[in-house]
Amino acid sequence: MRFTISRKEKVKQFNEIIKKMQKVCPEVNFVFDTDGLYAQGMNSSHVIIFELKLNNEWFDEYECNRTSVMGVNCSVLAAVHNCILEGQKIKWSYYHDSTEELLVYFEGSGFDKEFEVKLMDIDTEQLEIPEIEYNVDMSLNSHDWSKIMSQMNTFGEKTHISLGTDEEQNVYIKTNGDIGKMQVTIKQEQLQEFAIEEGEKIEIEFSTKFLLLMSEFSSLNSLSHLHFSSNYPMKMCLSLDHWMEEDDENEKINSYIKFYLAPCVGDEDEIEGIEM
Repeated sequence: MRFTISRKEKVKQFNEIIKKMQKVCPEVNFVFDTDGLYAQGMNSSHVIIFELKLNNEWFDEYECNRTSVMGVNCSVLAAVHNCILEGQKIKWSYYHDSTEELLVYFEGSGFDKEFEVKLMDIDTEQLEIPEIEYNVDMSLNSHDWSKIMSQMNTFGEKTHISLGTDEEQNVYIKTNGDIGKMQVTIKQEQLQEFAIEEGEKIEIEFSTKFLLLMSEFSSLNSLSHLHFSSNYPMKMCLSLDHWMEEDDENEKINSYIKFYLAPCVGDEDEIEGIEM
C-alpha cells in the first residue's frame, strides 16, 4: 500500500485529521483496500464514535493490491505529523513482505523527513452503524458552530438543543452551570439547510465537551451537516470531497469524516441505536 497527497488543501485536511484524532481515541485501525482508506474509532466511555473514509480518488496517488489493516497509536502518529513543514507533500507506504512499520515521508520544502511508525495489533471489531432517516437535517457554517460550542463549554457541562418547538422553526441551544446560563437562538435563515419532519419536536441533551470536540474538526470544511432524532445519537458529517462551500446537495459524499454522539440519559451518557 502506498499513497501520496500533494495538493495543499488535501495535505492540510489530512494533517488536521491525524493530529486531532488522538482526542477521540488512543489507537485506531486503518483499513486500506482498492477503494481507499477507512478508519473507525470510539472513545473510552463509548459515547462518541468517528468514521473516516477517503476514497482512492481523493489521493493524488493511491496504490493498494490487497487489503491491509494497520493498527497505530494516535498520539505517536500525531507527533509524526507535527513535524511536517508548510509546502511539503505527504507519502505513506506499507509493504507486507518488506517492512513491519508504516513509513511516513514529508517531502518538497525544506528538509525531507522520513519516519518509521511501529504498528500495533489492535483487537477490535468494526461496528455496523445503521443508516437511519433523521427527523432533522441542518447545515451551518462550521466556524459559527465551533464558536458556539466553545462558548457553551464555558458555562455548562451539558448542552440542551430544541428543534421544532416554535412556529419560526428556530434552533435553540442552551446550557447552564455554576457561573450562569447561556442560550443561542439560530434562525432558520441563518442556516445553510434546515429540514424537519412535519409536526416533529425534539428536546435533546448532549455532553458539551464532546460537542466541542466534534466542532474542533470544523477546519476540514466550512459547512457542518448535523442530524438529529429523539433517543438516537446525533450525527455530524464533514465532507472531504471539497475544501470549502462547494458541496452539491444532490451529489453523493464519497470522502468524509462523521461523528456519532450519544444523547445524555439521566445522570449517565449512553449510546442508543448503535449495535455494538
